Amino acid sequence: MTSSVSSEAILTDQEGTGFKARLLALIRKLNPRAYFRRHKHKVILRTLLIAFLLVLLGPLFLVRVPAGHVGAIYRPLFGGTDTVGVLLEGVRIVVPVNTVTFYDTRLLIAHDTFDGVTLEGLNVKLKITYRYRVHPSKVGLVHRTIGPNYKEKLIAPAIASIVRSEVSKFSVHDVYGPARNAIQERIFARAVDPKTHNLIESRADPDPPEGAIVLGRRSRSIAEQSRPGYYKPVIELVDVLINNIELPARVSTAIEKKQEQEQLKEEYVFRLERERMESMRKEIEADGIARFQQKVQSGLSPNYLKWRGIEATLSLATSENAKTVIIGGKDGLPLILNTDEATAARRTPTANTKPKAGSGKAVGGRGIDLGRPMSAPEADVPSN
Repeated sequence: MTSSVSSEAILTDQEGTGFKARLLALIRKLNPRAYFRRHKHKVILRTLLIAFLLVLLGPLFLVRVPAGHVGAIYRPLFGGTDTVGVLLEGVRIVVPVNTVTFYDTRLLIAHDTFDGVTLEGLNVKLKITYRYRVHPSKVGLVHRTIGPNYKEKLIAPAIASIVRSEVSKFSVHDVYGPARNAIQERIFARAVDPKTHNLIESRADPDPPEGAIVLGRRSRSIAEQSRPGYYKPVIELVDVLINNIELPARVSTAIEKKQEQEQLKEEYVFRLERERMESMRKEIEADGIARFQQKVQSGLSPNYLKWRGIEATLSLATSENAKTVIIGGKDGLPLILNTDEATAARRTPTANTKPKAGSGKAVGGRGIDLGRPMSAPEADVPSN
């Protein structure tokens, strides 16, 4: 028993040693460095040959799809255009006989001018901007049925027809003014309406491609896609915006004149309102002045007026300006402050005073020539 076990262990060790030896020998034999040293010229020649073939034949079976694009595949030997499979962005391998056409699946924008006739029969031009993109999963179908210029063949004619139909329901004033937003909303709603069957919808691609399909067979036959009940929109319309509306020259001039007259009307209304408020202000001011005079007049006594006259005389005497003060009135106040005496003197001049017409007046028994300056000594000399 012991001898049999030991013999089996020895055989196992010998087999393991032999396998390791063979493995080490194989590794030594396949040593890359040693192989390169032994066959250096062959390795370099083969590498250059492979690189040359890649450069020469690479464009025949390698396709680089740009970012944001997909490729529609046309197989001349396998049924024509693939309406299901597409090439996604990146470097892809294709059969050399196949043809790939790139389609931009990013958001695109277009600016077009469409003609319309209003409810009154006036011709108008609408500058419209619309944003759209093609469904990536429907690129093959678009390529087979429409072509790369699908905007000119599909989107622009549909929007032009809807614009003419919607503008004819509104007057020129509504088109130019309050109905502008309503018109662009109606254009968008009708463009994406499934009942129109113009292959345009408002939602994103319902069946986005998950990977690059190059050699796959089509899941739907052309007969199935062409049946009457089969309808799949291929374009997503994001929005429709009216940028500008060009009216006929006469209509534009009439609208400008109307707006000018409305502004003048508003100006006159403002001016009338301002004058009315100014009249109310003056009336309130006059009432206040009248009430003030009534209150002040009841409190003006002769002693108060004399006291105010003395204060005015003191202020006049202490002033630094050159002046002529006529003294001699009642209570020794200046004549200009004796308003009652001056008024009486103007009404009843004395006999000794003979003023010339237009040259002077009799004030307080003195003749004062208002036509020439009077010196201080003349003011102090009493009259005869």
